[in-house]
Amino acid sequence: MDELKLSLLVTSTLSRTLAIHEQVCQLLKGARLYTAKGSDELRLALLVAAREALREQGHPAEAATIEASRLTVAQFGNTADASGAAKAAARLLAARKNRKKRS
Repeated sequence: MDELKLSLLVTSTLSRTLAIHEQVCQLLKGARLYTAKGSDELRLALLVAAREALREQGHPAEAATIEASRLTVAQFGNTADASGAAKAAARLLAARKNRKKRS
């Protein structure tokens, strides 16, 4: 996939009118989807987009978890550890969202 298509995909994902948690969940789902297809380049781009979205919204712990996943993919490629880190970040986001709903 060329850089232009990759940029358009990430930009369109981030520019959706979804709430920040929903955006990040979509990015993480995409990252897991592309893990199954073996596309580390696209997966890395989605993880970077998710990390930056979380940082901008003031969620440093979740952003750090995403960054750990990105670094694992960058270093080792398509591994179970990276997928596990992305799933852990998604669980953190869901827990935070549920806490806010109860408040």
